[in-house]
Amino acid sequence: MNPTAKNRSTDFRSVTQISYLVIAAILAPPGVLLGWTMGGLGGSLYALAGIIVAALAVAFWAARPLEPSIEANCSIGCIDRIRRDHVLVILSQARFHKMSRRYDLALACIDNVLAADPDLAEALFVKAQILWEGNRQATAAKQCLSHLMLSVPDPESSLHRWSRSLYREINEDSF
Repeated sequence: MNPTAKNRSTDFRSVTQISYLVIAAILAPPGVLLGWTMGGLGGSLYALAGIIVAALAVAFWAARPLEPSIEANCSIGCIDRIRRDHVLVILSQARFHKMSRRYDLALACIDNVLAADPDLAEALFVKAQILWEGNRQATAAKQCLSHLMLSVPDPESSLHRWSRSLYREINEDSF
């Protein structure tokens, strides 16, 4: 086994362990409370033991690949999904801050997203909106939109049309 594959399996195991802990942490408080109401301290301890076993079973079941042929690529695929989901969460935070008119926070979130994926079209569009709406930085906003339109060459795609529209708006308002 090469060192890269070994690291991938280690990463996958750590993700599985983290998911196990998250499941247990979510289930523990209501389960212990229910056990306490039904049987006092003894009921709470039984409930806690059951929750740990249930969380372990769920984490084990969720981590198992469906086919043996997937096993080699499962760890890298799971890590990639986690990274993608993390980027999408930060992008959502940026949109929220933009809608709340906290443009400095929104720009910081978008810069984090673009550091992970500099060509992410949605992030480029949101950054252009932030730069234009929040700071009236026409040149920087138009640079983002130009980069986006080059990375999404289909002129009929939604992002491309929205980018053209915002680009025209910036040109009209900046003169």
